[in-house]
Amino acid sequence: NHELIIDPVIVGATLTGSTGQNNFGHGATYDQEGNIFSYGIGFGPGLPTTDGAIQEDYNGEGFGVNAVISKFNPDASEQIFATYLGKAGTNPHSASTNLFGDLFIFGTTDDQEFPVTPGCFQDQSGGSTDIFISRISPDGTELIASTYLGGSQIDGVNSVTITGYDELRGEISLDFEGNVYVASTSRSADFPTNGNAFSSELNGPSDGICAKFTPDLSVLSWSTFLGGDQDDSALNVRVAENGNVVYSG
Repeated sequence: NHELIIDPVIVGATLTGSTGQNNFGHGATYDQEGNIFSYGIGFGPGLPTTDGAIQEDYNGEGFGVNAVISKFNPDASEQIFATYLGKAGTNPHSASTNLFGDLFIFGTTDDQEFPVTPGCFQDQSGGSTDIFISRISPDGTELIASTYLGGSQIDGVNSVTITGYDELRGEISLDFEGNVYVASTSRSADFPTNGNAFSSELNGPSDGICAKFTPDLSVLSWSTFLGGDQDDSALNVRVAENGNVVYSG
């Protein structure tokens, strides 16, 4: 009952990144209007950032990797915004958009001064590598909300990997009300859990973590470990229409 398209055409494609530097692409997503968001890391200055972007300049302090985020129109002929984010080993892992076109991006950072917003759930680093979650306006000029999430050990970085990409897995997803869900991993016994958690204690060297935030990232609605006595990671999360949350890893 449907037309079969075996070989669809390319609607849009473009190169982007810091000129003369290494650039690694980590992923992409889209909004309700079909605009394209790409995210990855840049090893130096030269990203064609836009005026008023939340971080126009590369910050090479610490381990010189900044997250880089770009937005393009649906055929990739126009760059709507481009920005750096963070310093000191800031790696974006996953991103999603809400109905208003705000970009929610989740990743890990070693940055002890990662940009957070007033009233966020966790405004200081837990002490080592932490998860970060940030909400960016559609024009890339405003950091609407941003928070750390982590304990005193390494969070968000998978301890067992097959390829270099595997350590930077995990996912962010939104429900119809804009609540934020994160699937990731933790090695911190003091990782924040609450809301009558299924498992409030670290069970192995690393456990998967499943967490839900309010849209403004001010309240951790619930959070739990998920794992056994070996290394575990939560890699994917989806929210069903009835509100059930499905994690895999």
